[in-house]
Amino acid sequence: LAHAAKVITSKTVALVPVVVPTGPAQSAMVAIVSLVGLLIFGASVLVRRRPLSVPFLIPVFMIGLGSLIAMANAVSGWASALALVQDIYLFAWFVTLVNLLRDGRDLTAFRVTWVWVANVVAIYGLFLVMTGRHASAFDMMGPKGVRAMGTFYDPNMFADYLVLSL
Repeated sequence: LAHAAKVITSKTVALVPVVVPTGPAQSAMVAIVSLVGLLIFGASVLVRRRPLSVPFLIPVFMIGLGSLIAMANAVSGWASALALVQDIYLFAWFVTLVNLLRDGRDLTAFRVTWVWVANVVAIYGLFLVMTGRHASAFDMMGPKGVRAMGTFYDPNMFADYLVLSL
């Protein structure tokens, strides 16, 4: 199961910038692949009965409690609940990555795949802006004007991905 989780995680690394068209509730197709990886990791923890490291549990609990209290005065209860579900999902991925990295395995393939895919996506994003919108690199650096989106559904997601990749 651990090997299957590693294979799915490496595929996810390559797919993250590619299969991100927005779906309902700001989800993406890669979220389904990620959810399968989380389930396999959870099953491997249960089957092997290995200890699970959960860092920042107390701060995350306090943040979650504050979010639950804030929901009482929220304009949209559904949007607040969705935000909590997204936070739980992201924290589960954080815990999964911490535990996979803790095992001391050689994760060079993950890092190399991530870097190459990020470089290709960055160059593709620049190419789209420069050819499709006829903008120069200087146009993208200004406070106004066109913004590169690459394979993502908005410039902010593209920028988040590139900063994370860096």
